[in-house]
Amino acid sequence: MVDTALVGRLGPDELAALGINTSLFSLSFVVFNFLATATTPMVASAVSSQNTRAAGETVWQATSLAAVLGLLVAAGLSCNGTWMLGVMGADQSQQHMQDLALQYLVIRALAAPAVLLTTVGQGVFRGIQDMRAPLFITLATNAIHLVLAFVLMFQCHWGIKGAAVSTALSEWLAAGSYGWLVWQRRGLLGLWPPPLMRASGMKQRFLPFLQAGSAVIMRTGLLLGTKTLATAVAARLGPSAVASHQVLMQVWVLASMLVDSLAVSGQMLVAVNLGKGQAAIAREVSERLLQLGLGLGVILSTVIGFGSPWWPHLFTADNSILGDIHQLVPLAVLPLPINALVYTLDGVLVGASDFEWMAAMMVGASAVAASMLVMVEPSGAGLQGVWASLAVLMLGRLITLGWRFQSASGPLPPAKSSRAQKEHHGDVGGLRQQLDVLALQQQQELQVLQDTLAAQQQHNVAPTHTDMAYAGSGSEEFSGHHQYTDADDATAVSVAAAVADSMVVPQQIHTVPSKQHSLRAARRLKKVHNGFAVDAQAHLYNTDTLVCCTTEDVAGSKNSAY
Repeated sequence: MVDTALVGRLGPDELAALGINTSLFSLSFVVFNFLATATTPMVASAVSSQNTRAAGETVWQATSLAAVLGLLVAAGLSCNGTWMLGVMGADQSQQHMQDLALQYLVIRALAAPAVLLTTVGQGVFRGIQDMRAPLFITLATNAIHLVLAFVLMFQCHWGIKGAAVSTALSEWLAAGSYGWLVWQRRGLLGLWPPPLMRASGMKQRFLPFLQAGSAVIMRTGLLLGTKTLATAVAARLGPSAVASHQVLMQVWVLASMLVDSLAVSGQMLVAVNLGKGQAAIAREVSERLLQLGLGLGVILSTVIGFGSPWWPHLFTADNSILGDIHQLVPLAVLPLPINALVYTLDGVLVGASDFEWMAAMMVGASAVAASMLVMVEPSGAGLQGVWASLAVLMLGRLITLGWRFQSASGPLPPAKSSRAQKEHHGDVGGLRQQLDVLALQQQQELQVLQDTLAAQQQHNVAPTHTDMAYAGSGSEEFSGHHQYTDADDATAVSVAAAVADSMVVPQQIHTVPSKQHSLRAARRLKKVHNGFAVDAQAHLYNTDTLVCCTTEDVAGSKNSAY
């Protein structure tokens, strides 16, 4: 918004060059949003379960990926800038605009690592439910950017290069601030000592990011690709058209940032409640956030619509650009309530780690919008056709995301009606009483195990179990110490994941005589599977594995077994 308002004072070619770069950098950076969308639920679940080791591993892994990917993005943009701008519509037929766009791109690309490191920092603070730090960093760096951009552009007469330098410096300042504040919370996040990055366990360590990243990249790539195509189509309509498109797109960005507070809240609260096995509460929170999102969208649409005679003058004084903006205001403003619901649903489903479905549903919506955009120039629809295509994109996303949210097979299925719940409770009342007794006994046994493991971690001694419920052969006697390895950790992870996915656990309870047992690894996994909140724990010893699994349905019925 700052760049658009200031660069718009330089002229239509400068504003058009900024608009093309904005779309190009958005596509380049937002594709890597999986660094935040994967980090937030993983940190939230680890911190809520007091697993500082898992939290520390997540932060270190995300930071490493951000640094490497940022350097690759910077190199790719710098080496291929002219070609990328040509694809976006700034070719040699518009030489002056292309020169301006290339100047901005080369300077701004130097901050690519900073942008991705900032993305990780935002994900970490969302995961620990601290939104004050990101707010202060955003306000401070944008204030510095505003002053510095004004000085460099108009006092030093650097023009659009001054905007690029100011943007890059403010992005590095934000990255450094996030790094320093995250380090101040190293105790909570288990950042020191850092985890050992052994080659044998590298794939297992980065697997959550790779799984989430592939789906998020596909989803985000389709979304940003469609919006980038819209900018490219507008660029081919002329500098005035793409400048008008840039101003209206920034209004959409501003609205999305305001609604983003609800999306971020959805990511945090849904992830935390699902991590605790409270799927019903996660659903209630999601519904409330959607109500707030719709209300905020209506307010934004009303305010921006009624203010349209005045706010476009903040960005440009060019009469042709102002005329285009006024004609397009209805197409840009009316979809804002739809956008607000889409952004909120995005946050809710990200918190539920429903990445694959989100990517799959994006395919249909983006395909329809892209086909409309391709026909804009041949049909002579102009900018109205571009913005009609964007409105169809958001409507398609609302339909598909809303269907997933209301689906009984989704990660947050709707609660049963009150009558159905009463019938369900009446049918299983006696069984639940028996299960509650069994669950209480098993909770007591599990508490003994957890206390013993905690003592072992503090004093580095092997635990002793007497008459412990044990899944396995139950006959071997073993003692001594075993060196912890990544293979042990991977085994415990796979056991917990298999139990959580199948909800099948050994039904026989074996007892183990009092012996010194060497614990090799312990892992806990909480997730939603087939409408059940599943809590699976695996404790890996020399020859056996103790497994406890608890399932809870949406009506609150619990079932536990070792």
